Amino acid sequence: MIPALIGIVVITFILSRVLPGDPAIVMAGEQATDDVIAKIRMDMGLDKPLFVQFFSYVGQLLQGNLGFAYHTGHTVLSDFATRFPATIELTLASVIIAICVAIPVGIIAATRKESFMDHISRVFSLIGACVPIFWLGLLFIYIFYSILGWAPAPMGRISGNLNPPTHITGLSSMLEVIGQDYVRTARAKGLSETAVVGKHSLINALIPTLTVLGLQFGGLLGDSNLAADYAPIQAFTLGRRERRSTAVSTAAPTSMGTQPAQAVVPKPKTFLRLLLRNRLAAIGLAFIVMWTVIAAIAPWIAPYDPYVTNTAVKLESPSGGHWFGTDNYGRDILSRVLYGARISIWTGLIAVSISFVIGVPLGGIAAYYGGRTGNIIMRVMDVLLAFPSLVLSMAIAASIGNGLTSAMIAVGIVGIPEFARLMYGQTVSLREKEYVEASRAVGVRDRVILFRHILPNALAPLLVQATLGMGFAILTASSLSFLGLGVKPPTAEWGAMISEGREYIISGQWWLVTFPGLAIATSILGFNLLGDGFRDVLDPRLRSGK
Repeated sequence: MIPALIGIVVITFILSRVLPGDPAIVMAGEQATDDVIAKIRMDMGLDKPLFVQFFSYVGQLLQGNLGFAYHTGHTVLSDFATRFPATIELTLASVIIAICVAIPVGIIAATRKESFMDHISRVFSLIGACVPIFWLGLLFIYIFYSILGWAPAPMGRISGNLNPPTHITGLSSMLEVIGQDYVRTARAKGLSETAVVGKHSLINALIPTLTVLGLQFGGLLGDSNLAADYAPIQAFTLGRRERRSTAVSTAAPTSMGTQPAQAVVPKPKTFLRLLLRNRLAAIGLAFIVMWTVIAAIAPWIAPYDPYVTNTAVKLESPSGGHWFGTDNYGRDILSRVLYGARISIWTGLIAVSISFVIGVPLGGIAAYYGGRTGNIIMRVMDVLLAFPSLVLSMAIAASIGNGLTSAMIAVGIVGIPEFARLMYGQTVSLREKEYVEASRAVGVRDRVILFRHILPNALAPLLVQATLGMGFAILTASSLSFLGLGVKPPTAEWGAMISEGREYIISGQWWLVTFPGLAIATSILGFNLLGDGFRDVLDPRLRSGK
């Protein structure tokens, strides 16, 4: 616990003081004068040596001094105290909704497999895992305030959240429990289904579900805050979306030779046939191909220039001339959505590449060599995972400066621990294989063993994680842009488009946020479905069970 706290303090200091970028400019804003920036730098002690800054920083933390917020004119602690109740309200509301709705739905779906409720619950969880929380909140405001009139003018606090992981856990836990011997015995003795579920299955199924709720509490704090700094929700401008992690077992046949055993990966044609046989994976692949093609040919299919303004047609609803309507500057939203695909796909590719190239070697080295080196590497990964993902990416992006490149780097760094941990687990299971021991015996270098023998056999789960990571990268980058830490206006980017249109949702201009949000959701859905399909095809146990 103590080393983890020390690590968090050190990483926070590095993010705010060591990375390229000037915290004084971040505090004052890019339009501030040199005198204002110099004064902030002096007040914060940024003109002193780093080691002096660090010990001063630690001393202030120990005294409860979290600093001064220049944009509000108050101390950070007072702002924290003011906004903390709203954050807790939203988080507790999420937990209550999860317990009262998601868990029972998961249980019903598990006890009535292939029923209507089962299919509905799976669709609900699937969509909930792909929908940006900030976009969903804006849609709820539009539906319950502008259309139905059930809610007052959104000037107070709005509580609500989707918690699909809890429903998924409730479903999987119940599926496991209802297959146990004591449940079958209870049914054989003639107990009613209500008694079997309520007295025998439910208690045991709740244990892992409540564990997941506890583990997700920090994430829920973030999710409830992502729509913050917008009038309806007075909470921190922080947030995160739980990442989906999927572990895939890859059988590696043993071999007494020095050549590595081949991972159980089907040939390309067989792999594609098995993948397309999975309907959900085929749908996901179709979404990905669609957005990739759109990104490639956007300049030729966009009906208008996405950056040309025309105040004569501003805020026009969808029509024959503008299928998706126009924004507050008269720009065609369809054209901006099409161009936005280029940024989102590119951001995802670069971010996942950064995570893969750095995380995989770190995880492999930590597992292969172990000892102090391995412990240090994995403890650093644990510290990084202790930060809510969006909070960490926000800190990195703010430290190195706003912009598309900063967003790519920030999202890439946040994804490193996922690949490192996955590669660590794969390397631990493969390093004792006979072909690895034989390679050591004949003098093959460790680097060759690690990257030529072990890595190829670990590629299957890494491929799954990379596919799922694309969806996470697109979501996080869009969230950064929504919060003003990603691309800069007037760049056509989905998250930035939602941010620009959120002020108009109350007055009924729903199209400004709806279509960019649908683009984010469908792209994330595509990568999630394809990642699940990869898992099913590459895991021999799942493949044989079909």
